[in-house]
Amino acid sequence: MGCWPYLTLLAQYVNEVSGFYSTTSLSEMHRKLRWIGMELRRLKREERIGTDNPAKMGKLDIMELLKSMKERDLSVNTVSKQITQLKYFLEWCGNPVIGNIQKLRSQAIPKQRVRRLSSLSSSEAERILEAVDKLPGWRGRVAGFLMATYIYCGLRMSELRLAHIDDLDLDTWTLLIRHPKGEDTWGEKRTVYIPEPCRAYVIRYLEARGLEMSKRNIEENLEPLVPSLSPRGRGGYYTPNGIEEIKCWVERESGVKFQVRTLRRTYGQLLLDRGVSIDAVSKSMGHSSTKTTETYYCRKSDAAVREEIDRAWNMPDSTRKFDSAKNTLIESEKYLSGYA
Repeated sequence: MGCWPYLTLLAQYVNEVSGFYSTTSLSEMHRKLRWIGMELRRLKREERIGTDNPAKMGKLDIMELLKSMKERDLSVNTVSKQITQLKYFLEWCGNPVIGNIQKLRSQAIPKQRVRRLSSLSSSEAERILEAVDKLPGWRGRVAGFLMATYIYCGLRMSELRLAHIDDLDLDTWTLLIRHPKGEDTWGEKRTVYIPEPCRAYVIRYLEARGLEMSKRNIEENLEPLVPSLSPRGRGGYYTPNGIEEIKCWVERESGVKFQVRTLRRTYGQLLLDRGVSIDAVSKSMGHSSTKTTETYYCRKSDAAVREEIDRAWNMPDSTRKFDSAKNTLIESEKYLSGYA
């Protein structure tokens, strides 16, 4: 097995589990486990652990690794993720040491702390849309289409970036998501609904796309819905960096700092704030359960909660219904996206 069995076993492990992960996830997992291997090698060299062989490591070795991570001032979430990856790797090697530690003393292994990242306010989203309305030329129409669709449809960057022109159906105002998250494993395609406020941006973009194709002598049925027509793009798909460049342009013009993924969270939060049920929001975002939506993306705001409580206490006793499960806030689901 050589002088350093950790790397040998890691290579075998990555190769064996490759079918269960996307290319990006597999690369990330390999990077984390390799970093842990380097850290273990350093600790063994300093005689702080007895072995860095993943099949033979014991409780004291793991506790010393955790101590080292704390010395490096790594965040709780980073430590939790890396130790979880190490646990799976060691169990593949036939070593259940981390699981045994968790059973005997659950608090010894840090648990990941959930951080729900912030979304934009309604006024900030409006400032972005007002700014893209004023952006000139073909690139301005692209920026308007991208920002409006991200805000009103709650798409991930890649879901719109990699969309085909044939995925857009104006008869039903839907967009097929052919490249969902996790498509290399179990991710499923879904159809997203384009609500009325977004449609003007879609129409303006398609008109501009047709004129630009004609001006450049390019066939209108070019596969990408949003083709990159720069000398580097040559009608192919935008790269993530290309989308980021447009986003930075919108930031400068609107004065609102944001990330593209922030617009997805904003979509969910704005729908919740308008009284749409968490079940409908979760389904529209392509989540398998409402737990994912509430934990990582959006949740009813404190102001909305207080308003509901006040409304409940001010409601006459004769009209109060404690056993009703119906949400009277929801008037219509016409602005929901994403029914599979």
